[in-house]
Amino acid sequence: MVKQGVLLFTVLSAMLGCAPSHVNYERIHGPWLFELTIGGQTLPFHVRIEDDSTLTVFSVNNGAEHIRAEKLTMRGDSLFVQLPVFNTSIEAHLLSDSVLTGEFVDHSRQGDYRIPLHGQKGLLQRFNDQIPARDDISGRWAVGFSPGTVNAYPAIGEFHQEGNDLTGTFLTTTGDFRFLEGSVSGDSMFLSSFDGAHALLFKARVSGDSISGQFWSGIHWQEPWKGVRDKDVHLPDPEFLTSLRPGYSKMEFSFPDLQGQLVSLTDARFVGKVVIVQLMGSWCPNCLDETRYLMDIHSRLGHKGLEIVALGFERGRDDDERMANLRRLKDHLPLPYTVLLAGSASKDDAAEKLPMLSHVLAFPTTVFIDRRGRVRRIHTGFSGPGTGEHYHAFVLRTEALIGELLEEKPVF
Repeated sequence: MVKQGVLLFTVLSAMLGCAPSHVNYERIHGPWLFELTIGGQTLPFHVRIEDDSTLTVFSVNNGAEHIRAEKLTMRGDSLFVQLPVFNTSIEAHLLSDSVLTGEFVDHSRQGDYRIPLHGQKGLLQRFNDQIPARDDISGRWAVGFSPGTVNAYPAIGEFHQEGNDLTGTFLTTTGDFRFLEGSVSGDSMFLSSFDGAHALLFKARVSGDSISGQFWSGIHWQEPWKGVRDKDVHLPDPEFLTSLRPGYSKMEFSFPDLQGQLVSLTDARFVGKVVIVQLMGSWCPNCLDETRYLMDIHSRLGHKGLEIVALGFERGRDDDERMANLRRLKDHLPLPYTVLLAGSASKDDAAEKLPMLSHVLAFPTTVFIDRRGRVRRIHTGFSGPGTGEHYHAFVLRTEALIGELLEEKPVF
């Protein structure tokens, strides 16, 4: 019933172009606690709906992160929110001014990808269990996901606890889990995040310097994880995970831009320039974090001879849909540098399209090329702003390299 009602009002809204001016959004203003149901679990996240200038804004909050959606429409008791960047939406029906029910929909995935959703206005506590915490889990933890299986992979858990309140993230060899928020209650810890496309839930029991729990993601994924407190734990260096294959000295490609024109590194605009090539996808939250950082780099250093090219490996049924996803990303940010459609959202496809790379382990993967066209560094994954000091260390090291490359003289 919800789906049919929301579909009808969505079509009407699209025909009208926007909601009529007399719609009373004030009835839903304020803080909300939304809950997704995944794997039989409840995944909570904070939302605030409020006016900002002439817009009614829907904001998703995860710790220090605030995701702003401006495309919000109401028709009667139906609410539709087009979430930013990702081809996703929230479609709901108001049962009252303080309770709603509906679905989160990911239009970029195969099939009909919907997650049940419930919302209640005024609830401020993400997780209900709030008895005094037995342990303070602040600090650095050596973590293993799916331990003892062929799918096992290492991570670092970094947490900050104040009373019952908990924030943090997990770092892996291919990126981080971004901003997580939750609580510690008794001997249990809870963390969750919703970034507009990805729903993440962590639960665990803490026993002194060890921790053990479960991780849920999206509709289907669930895996166990364990950790031990370890302030000295580290992951493999992300600059040595991917390299050029023997026999290659340069990166070469030719892919269409968003207007369908083929672009190659041999084009005049790149000759004699320092070039950053970003393997990414509009569906990838770590890629979005890196993209925002690269936009800043481009604005500060583009005039000194820096070019950036994003190679989009996209979800979609065909190239038209993949191209539309990249255009949405470019328009939303808005992206000032070159964006090309390179292939489908597959590391295998990326490795096939770029045979000079030893392998592609993650999106994003970032290639730094000097003024002579030589590959000088390949960085796998991205530790974004949710990782604190790790992000700042990446920024310092990256900008030192770019400064060095910009100082070098081109050879023609």
